[in-house]
Amino acid sequence: MWLMEGRYLTVAEVAAALEMTNDGVYKLVARGKLPAVRRSERGMRIPQAELAAYQRQLAERVRTVSIELRTTPGAVAAFEAAAGVSAAEWQRRWKADEIEDTVDNMILTIRALVLLAAEADANRADGP
Repeated sequence: MWLMEGRYLTVAEVAAALEMTNDGVYKLVARGKLPAVRRSERGMRIPQAELAAYQRQLAERVRTVSIELRTTPGAVAAFEAAAGVSAAEWQRRWKADEIEDTVDNMILTIRALVLLAAEADANRADGP
């Protein structure tokens, strides 16, 4: 039986280990970032060794991110050059779940939200 070869974890166990939702784990599996074995139509298991390998990949990708909490023409242009779209369009795509869950995309999402919040704050300050 295939479960005898090593320890297999449930989606809930992997979600807890990665501090994410079960849906997030299913997305990782669907995108091929985390190998899994389907036991039945509704049952899936992730080899513990594959989880450990994924966690090592995440640890290697740790980086420091600096985001300016104000908007400037340069910050807007830099965002648009990196993302290829405006902050508002990025936010729309993110809300529609059209943005792949990668570290780089999450950084862009945070940058977009900061730019939009700073713009809204500036608009309030300029208001009546």
